[in-house]
Amino acid sequence: MATAEGRRFCNLAIGDLEGRLDPGHFMRVHRSHIVNLRCVAQLQRLAGRLLLQLGGVAEPVPVSRSSAAEVLRRLGLPSAAPAMDDQG
Repeated sequence: MATAEGRRFCNLAIGDLEGRLDPGHFMRVHRSHIVNLRCVAQLQRLAGRLLLQLGGVAEPVPVSRSSAAEVLRRLGLPSAAPAMDDQG
């Protein structure tokens, strides 16, 4: 698990962790990533894939193709998201 304070080990399965978090703020965006949507600082498109840059976390988080539209909706953005940089 990556946080603004660094990496942490969590012995819960991602599905168990997902069930314990507030679905109003957290979303599973990839099979191996759950994000706090309030911490999304930037969106990027790279080679057609959506990436989330979280405040205080160095590595961007990939978003699965099947989750992309829901992520954009929950962030209040249109599906086309014209403000995102296409770097690929």
